Amino acid sequence: MAEATERPARKATVGPVRAAIRQRLLDGTYRLGTVLPSQRSLAVEFNASSTLIAKALRPFKDAGVLRAHPPSGTVVVGRIDPTTPVPQEAADRRALEVAKRKELTERTRRVIRERLANGQYGPGSQIPTRSALCREFGVPASVLRAALRPLHNDGTLYSVRGLGTYVTEQKRDPRPPSYTPSGNGSQTTSTRS
Repeated sequence: MAEATERPARKATVGPVRAAIRQRLLDGTYRLGTVLPSQRSLAVEFNASSTLIAKALRPFKDAGVLRAHPPSGTVVVGRIDPTTPVPQEAADRRALEVAKRKELTERTRRVIRERLANGQYGPGSQIPTRSALCREFGVPASVLRAALRPLHNDGTLYSVRGLGTYVTEQKRDPRPPSYTPSGNGSQTTSTRS
């Protein structure tokens, strides 16, 4: 007769492990100055890999609550605020930073387009330098470049190396000169004299 084999317990994921460590920091299990169990011991306790334990501890280290002190281990060096949520992983923080950067880019582009539309930056005029615009909008150069790129691509702005960025005199029509639209949607060609 075949023996019944015991199924291994399900492997832990980083979220619940991080939440358990946070709870231990809050309830005093891990007090200020306490050396945490080794990552290997925590891995066995949570049925997780050492890599997962390291990922779970990383946000607490980033927040200054935990610090690695070789060879003794990871030590509690700060307090955790009970009102703050479980710290985010670096990837989550990066996603928030990307979203914030995208919002800054769109806001900067919108303001520049408004200035172009209301004539503050008129045809043929030079817009302020990139460094001046970065200071004015409080954005890094990479955000300003991203905001200006579509305006360069659509022909609204052009740059002259060493001189600056200018508003195009007259927006070029991408259609051939012989094309004139008619009211019924068909194309009518005109002859030039």
